[in-house]
Amino acid sequence: MIVGDTLAMKQIMSILPRVANSPVPIMITGESGTG
Repeated sequence: MIVGDTLAMKQIMSILPRVANSPVPIMITGESGTG
């Protein structure tokens, strides 16, 4: 589960449906210590 209410997280969440069925692995990265 991905949790977040910031603009950056909202942007990522809007992209996820487009890449969800991709056969290629997707890596989401963030700043150190963010989870």
